[in-house]
Amino acid sequence: MKKLNLLLVILFITYNGYAHDNNDESHEVSDSIEILSSGVKTDNLVNVTTIGMVCDFCAQAIEKVFMKRQEVKGIKIDLNNQKVVIFLKQNILLDDSVIRKLFEDAGYGVETIDKSI
Repeated sequence: MKKLNLLLVILFITYNGYAHDNNDESHEVSDSIEILSSGVKTDNLVNVTTIGMVCDFCAQAIEKVFMKRQEVKGIKIDLNNQKVVIFLKQNILLDDSVIRKLFEDAGYGVETIDKSI
């Protein structure tokens, strides 16, 4: 029984250390070609630095808002740095004022918008 408890403690410590290390990684928002989870490559990116986006519910709200848009192929959210990368369909533009309004309507501010195309 002591060996089992010791094994469980070691597994717990190992798992927490691994999870902690992965959460602390710096997730730089790149302005180069990105690969979406679907495997599709895109270089039509919009990098947005937000204000007030601090939790998973915030991220889900933003994702839901933008994924309803026909212009959007995908979205990546970095809560630690309050950054959002919007992956647009090829040769499609989304005006800064529209992006800003979508964020503000969802309850979040926008600090900067940087387009890579």
